[in-house]
Amino acid sequence: MRDPRGSSNNSSLSLGNTTFALTDAAFSLLRELIEQRTGVVFDEAKRGLLADKLSEPVAANGLTSFLDYYYLLRYDENAEAHWAVLMDRLAVPETFFWRQAEQILAVANVIAPAHFLAYPGRPLRIWSAGCCTGEEPISLAIALAEAGLLGKYPIDIAATDGSAEMIARARHGSYGERSFRQLPPALKWCG
Repeated sequence: MRDPRGSSNNSSLSLGNTTFALTDAAFSLLRELIEQRTGVVFDEAKRGLLADKLSEPVAANGLTSFLDYYYLLRYDENAEAHWAVLMDRLAVPETFFWRQAEQILAVANVIAPAHFLAYPGRPLRIWSAGCCTGEEPISLAIALAEAGLLGKYPIDIAATDGSAEMIARARHGSYGERSFRQLPPALKWCG
């Protein structure tokens, strides 16, 4: 699809009877705004993914272009509400216990002991950014408990996510069988 300004490097997406073209200009403005606001980077290879994630809120707001959506996020009096919706759209809800086990075990078996040796009495503070529904920080707590550190030393684990929906699910703390697929059998408890 070619836009009227002559650019041919567009992603377009159809939603119902409407087709939205992510022009070069709109893509550049939106990806810079999203990166600036959230730290999430959409390079050229993820242009179609961004168009897919944005098309529903574009249509839901009665807009006719991605550029209009940029202006909505940037200048609308309800911009914060639009950002909350966008953060839920950008969330990647794929997570599970013991995901990236090597890193979890490195925290529990290498980093935490080294911290307490170097800084006796000082708390170890861990920030699980982008924690989705909470499996990562819980996995860290399990690993620290298994290493005999949790309860013995001062440890704070903070978990955050840009998606209010993911945080609500994490607070609920209810997980399906798929969330436990990597958890070692010795750590599974069926009560």
